[in-house]
Amino acid sequence: MRRISWLLPAAASAAALLAFAAPVAAHQRRGCSDQFVRAVIAGKSRCLQWQMACRPRWNADYHRYLFDCHEGYLVYWWRGLLRRPLRIPTIASGTPCPTDPSTGPGPAYPTLSVEGGRATLRYLAGWGYEGWDGTKVLWTVPRYRGPYIVRGRQVDGPGLLRFDQGPQWSGKLHSELRLVGPYADLNPAATFLRGSGCYAYQVDGRGFSYEIVFDARPP
Repeated sequence: MRRISWLLPAAASAAALLAFAAPVAAHQRRGCSDQFVRAVIAGKSRCLQWQMACRPRWNADYHRYLFDCHEGYLVYWWRGLLRRPLRIPTIASGTPCPTDPSTGPGPAYPTLSVEGGRATLRYLAGWGYEGWDGTKVLWTVPRYRGPYIVRGRQVDGPGLLRFDQGPQWSGKLHSELRLVGPYADLNPAATFLRGSGCYAYQVDGRGFSYEIVFDARPP
């Protein structure tokens, strides 16, 4: 995930506070631009943005839009995404993998290859950490604004998927990717697994949750 400073310059803080305190902000009078998330907070229509000034007593409302009021400013509510269960189905070993014919419906897209109309991940044996196999699978989210996570597991067996994120790689296996859109470029990321099989990603964000089923095979 792109590293984003949690420090807000003093001038920006003051401007955000004034905008929040105003009875009706200019962008709210005109409707939310694509820089904001349209929301209903405390019974009123508002336009939300990361690091905007906020009120902790409205967190129940903010959480519906994956924001959390932390120390007076809106941050992304990752805990809400992590609470969502994995709903990836399972199939018996040897059953044909019900792969997707593309790299998913979006709004987030992985750089899987499509071979014979089947989404495919070509991994390298021993490429990953701690002896895991894997390869780089980059993600892009050109239009969605906000946080989303990517998790997954094997469909035709007990295998797990693990991840890491760049450009400052941690060198550790993580159970999810935490990414932020919109980001039209490719987010540096890697997927790790243990051997070939049928796998699926589950992608969760504001207003969506979907799976991308793919074949994992060595070159």
